[in-house]
Amino acid sequence: MSTVNLTLNAFVVPRMTSFSNPPFGTIQPDPDHAGNTTLENVLNMMLPLNRMRPIVVSDNSTTTEIQADAKLALNGAVESLSLGQGAYAGVELTITNNADEEVQILDGEKIMTAKLGEILNLRWNGTEWRVKTDKLVGDFISQLPAERSPVEKHLEGTWVVWSNRAVLYGISAGAPPSYVDYYSLVGTTIAIGSTPIVCYHQEGDDFRLFQFKSSATAYIVPAELDPVKWDHILPDIIENRESCQKLATRTNGIITVTDDLQIGDVIVSGTHAGKYVTEVIVPGGKFCSVEGGFRPTFVSGGVQEGRIRNATGLAEGSGSGSIQNSGYFRTASGVFVISSSGVRYLIEGNNDLGNYKNLSIDLSRVIPTGPDVAPANVSARLWRRTA
Repeated sequence: MSTVNLTLNAFVVPRMTSFSNPPFGTIQPDPDHAGNTTLENVLNMMLPLNRMRPIVVSDNSTTTEIQADAKLALNGAVESLSLGQGAYAGVELTITNNADEEVQILDGEKIMTAKLGEILNLRWNGTEWRVKTDKLVGDFISQLPAERSPVEKHLEGTWVVWSNRAVLYGISAGAPPSYVDYYSLVGTTIAIGSTPIVCYHQEGDDFRLFQFKSSATAYIVPAELDPVKWDHILPDIIENRESCQKLATRTNGIITVTDDLQIGDVIVSGTHAGKYVTEVIVPGGKFCSVEGGFRPTFVSGGVQEGRIRNATGLAEGSGSGSIQNSGYFRTASGVFVISSSGVRYLIEGNNDLGNYKNLSIDLSRVIPTGPDVAPANVSARLWRRTA
C-alpha cells in the first residue's frame, strides 16, 4: 500500500538562513551564505503550483496528515483510500474518482464511497472528514425515496428527520381552552348539548383544536374525527417557526435548533412574545388516508400508484315462473339499480323455469382500487440541519 504525502515538508526554501524556525519543512545548510541556484529558485516557484494540481493515486493508498487543501485523482485499480487527519478544522480535500470502480474512502471506522465519476469534496471539522454542503443550521433538505439521506451522504453537520415537526404555528392572544386528546374519547358517547374540545391529529399531521357542535345529535365517537360534527377552533394568525421562537441557540460554541413548541406554550421572545400556541402545523411527508394513518410509508419506497375506490354491486335474479327460458331481476344493490319492474334476462336451461342468474360487479378485479382515490405520486422525507 502506497503512502500519499500531503504534509508541507516538500516546501523547502534552501539557502535562506532567515528562515531559522520554519513551521514546516527543512533548510539546507548554508555555511557560506551562498545565494540560491537557478534550479533552486525554479523549484521554489514550482512547489505551490504543483500543490494546486491533483496528485494521481493509482493503487490502494493511505495519506499522511493533510496539512493544507489538497486534490487527489483516483485512477486505475484503486479500491480503497485511507485518509489521515486534517491539520486544522476547515482544511479541504477534493477526491475525483476516475478509477475502474467505486472506491471506499476510509476515515477511521467510517466508510464513505466515491462512485464512478464522482467528485467528493471533503472538509475536516476537527474530528472527522465530512462532505461539504452549503446548507446552514436550520436549512432543509428534501429526500426522495430513491435518494440517500444527508446522514448516508456524510454531509457536514447534524441532520434530523423533520417530516413530523412543526414549520408553522397557529398563534392566539389568549391561552387555548381546556381540551382532551380526541382518541381518548373514541367509543364513548357525546351527549346532546355537550361541547367538549379535543386536540385532533393523525400521526405526523397537524395538531388542531375542535369543538363539538352544540346542535349535533348525540353519537358514539368514531375512530377518526367527523368534521361535519365538529367546529375547527381557528387561531388568530398563522406564523412560520422563525417568527415564533429563535431559530437556534448557541451553547459553548455549539449551535442547536430549539425544540418544537406545543399547543399551550407561551412564546417568550420575538414579535409574538407573550402570545400562545394554539395550533401546530407540520410538513407531514406522507399521504393522509381517509381511513386514518398514512399511505404509503416512506420506508416502503414512498411511491404511490394511482387508484380509485372500489365499486361493487349485486343484481339478484328470479325465475319468471311462467315464461320459459326467461326471468326477472328481483333486487339490486351497489352500482346496480332496477329502473323498472319486468326487466327480463335469459335463464340457462330449457325447461327449468325456476332457474335464475345473479349479476355482480367488482372493479378491483381489473383496476387498482383502495380506500380512497390516489393519483400517482411519491412522498418526500424532510431533513433539517440542527448543528
